[in-house]
Amino acid sequence: MNGVRVTAGLAKVTLGRACGHAGGARRLGWWSYRPMSSVPAQESACTDFEEILTPSGGVSPLQPLPLPGPCPGEATGHPHLSCAPWVEEALLTEARHNESEDAFVVVDLSHVEAQVGLWKSHLPRVRPFFAVKANPDPRIMAVLHSLGCGFDCASVPEVAAALKIGACPVRDIVYANPCKAPSHLSQAAADGVDLMTLDSTDEVAKIGHLHPGARCLIRLFVDDSASRCTLGNKFGAQLSDIPRLLAAARRHGVAIDGVSFHVGSECLDPCAFTNAVGVARHAIDVMSSFGVRSTIVDIGGGFPSNPALFAPIATALSCELDHQFPALSFPHVRFIGEPGRFLVADGVTLATNVIGRRVVEPTVEDDEHHVMYFLNDGIYGSFNCLLHDHATAVPRVLLQDGRVPSQFACPPHPSSSLWGPTCDGLDCIIKDSADLPSLDVGDWLAFEGWGAYTVAAATTFNGFSVPERRYVTC
Repeated sequence: MNGVRVTAGLAKVTLGRACGHAGGARRLGWWSYRPMSSVPAQESACTDFEEILTPSGGVSPLQPLPLPGPCPGEATGHPHLSCAPWVEEALLTEARHNESEDAFVVVDLSHVEAQVGLWKSHLPRVRPFFAVKANPDPRIMAVLHSLGCGFDCASVPEVAAALKIGACPVRDIVYANPCKAPSHLSQAAADGVDLMTLDSTDEVAKIGHLHPGARCLIRLFVDDSASRCTLGNKFGAQLSDIPRLLAAARRHGVAIDGVSFHVGSECLDPCAFTNAVGVARHAIDVMSSFGVRSTIVDIGGGFPSNPALFAPIATALSCELDHQFPALSFPHVRFIGEPGRFLVADGVTLATNVIGRRVVEPTVEDDEHHVMYFLNDGIYGSFNCLLHDHATAVPRVLLQDGRVPSQFACPPHPSSSLWGPTCDGLDCIIKDSADLPSLDVGDWLAFEGWGAYTVAAATTFNGFSVPERRYVTC
């Protein structure tokens, strides 16, 4: 395919904090990278850059990447898609040659890289720890690891996925689930994962018993009312709880290294982030009065994927971090964040096939007939986000009768609906739409921005498979 590289695998890379080297290696920071091929085989994934950098260098800093645009010599041509041209080409090629008619997603790894660059340019003091729950795709995780990202994990399987692609358990993983199963906590201790969150004295006692070497962050309650999905109804300690938590930590021998917070999933209000930073500073001052020196502030996630929405939030947040935690006064404090949706949402496009249709005749004179279209993915698959993530599905016609819609007229049908493939009446994607043209069995629809909290929570209910993945990069 001209201009498109479909990846079957990714080269492994090692990352870490470059702390300087006696032999003359440059101080590059955590955003540096180098190919795994240049690392001796006997070195572990947890080896620090200071130990492996050679005087000759071999590492170059990763510069912020531009947002994906057309490859040289290419131009977008599909009238209904806004994705990059290499994504469009992959979608059309796969749909035209997909004899099994299975739904599939195209993952644009270039977009993931660009989002990391965007994060770095706006939040240079904050190292991103990818929220694995958003999309635990191993190739996405490998790319993020290669770019210096860590991983926010909530369970043993997520920790295992991060370790599998080479993440260092000490430096690259935060176990950011304030309530951990005892068996999962024991496994984290065995794996060497020691940075984690808590918000209750019961969790302090559990950690002290099962993972006494842990380094813990107190998860703070902050206002998350401006977010798409709130989290404060389940997690978060009040400022008034801090003395009691610190007393329990001393009693059980648990180290408290700092604080964390989360303003909720997809929050569009910059004030929610800046106010939360103020709460974190207040908490650290309280902890300091009890003799606890904080070294980590975890600002959580909730960042929108759209760069135009992200930029003002990140700018305000960065300014507030500099105000509340000036670098000269807090040189010992490092900042991490937990972006999920921001990194992956808009880098994935879903393609679904029309597997059936049913015409419902009008029951009232002069009413238009209604057409029900059945797709090979639905609520129990990657459209689960309609229920769990308050998402909205916006279908785009990818192919009609094997052709791009721009090649012929396709007027909209006055009334239609989209349904999933299962036998459950709940499996409805769109109840009523006046935007779709008349479709036939075998036509393809695309859904852009389908990379976060979609396939990650898909099931095989009724025996229908989860969409397969195709990977592209410019």
